[in-house]
Amino acid sequence: PIRETLASVSGKEPFLTRNTPQHRALVYLADEDAKQLDPYNHKESMIQRYGIVVLFFALNDKNTWLHRDYWMSKFHECHWENVICEDWMEGGRKVTKLNLYSNGLLGQIPEEIGVLDALDAIDMTNNTCTGTIPEGFEQLKRMKELRLDQNNFEGTIPDFLFKYKHLEILTFGTNKLSGTISPNFAKMDSLKKIYLENNDFTGTIPKEFGDMPQLMDLMLDENQLEGIIPTELGMCSNLEKLGLYSNSLTGTVPDELSRLKKLKILYLDHNSLYGEIPAWIGGLTRLTDLRLQFNDFHGRIPDLSSLRSLGEWFVAALCRMLSYKIHG
Repeated sequence: PIRETLASVSGKEPFLTRNTPQHRALVYLADEDAKQLDPYNHKESMIQRYGIVVLFFALNDKNTWLHRDYWMSKFHECHWENVICEDWMEGGRKVTKLNLYSNGLLGQIPEEIGVLDALDAIDMTNNTCTGTIPEGFEQLKRMKELRLDQNNFEGTIPDFLFKYKHLEILTFGTNKLSGTISPNFAKMDSLKKIYLENNDFTGTIPKEFGDMPQLMDLMLDENQLEGIIPTELGMCSNLEKLGLYSNSLTGTVPDELSRLKKLKILYLDHNSLYGEIPAWIGGLTRLTDLRLQFNDFHGRIPDLSSLRSLGEWFVAALCRMLSYKIHG
């Protein structure tokens, strides 16, 4: 009966081969787990525990995890280290958050993560996860924070992610993701922070980002993006961080960006932008970090003395760096 219950999640094939994460989880739940859940009376509880156990075997095959207190113990999985649960209206406790930041994860996230359908936050930052973003994530419709940066994920951003209605933070930076950046991000009305830096994205910056007035952080640095900076970004009235450095962007800096009065970080360096540095940059008084160097700007450096948050030394250093490329 245990095998049949788990096969309803994973299918039969994974259990035909020893040492798959699914087979190892089956053996653990059937023979080794002191909790010994009854698949007839506690089916949902068994499936949740199965999802967590498969995740452990899939990402800890080399025994690399750094923080794993109580994992694979007799205690309820909600007591395992960095697993956070909440009482659920249907009864029992459900896993709502996985905080596995810098934990030595190694391997591919199993599709069985989809059975943890109460998850609203996953943090797997700074590990060695590989493969593509699993289709099992499609079942995680309550997701608010999805942090997968600093891993080795490949492939494209799957379309189902754009159906997340509650997602507020998405960080996929420093991976090996590719393809174009979808305009469908604009359909995500709750999304406030997008981090896609240091990947292999190509194409242009979607103008549809301008339809996201709630957007606070947009970090697209260190990709292979080309074309111009969309004027529509000026509609992102709550934007605080805009990172576009180390791409192949061309054209001038659009005057529409002067509307971004909440901007604290603006990275435009290491592109092929040209024209004069806009004088309105001096009016973005909340800026704490500004990078314009290594472009093809010309003309005079505008007055940046009002950018007091940068400090006089920073403005002076910026002017010195820019002077190598700009002629007064």
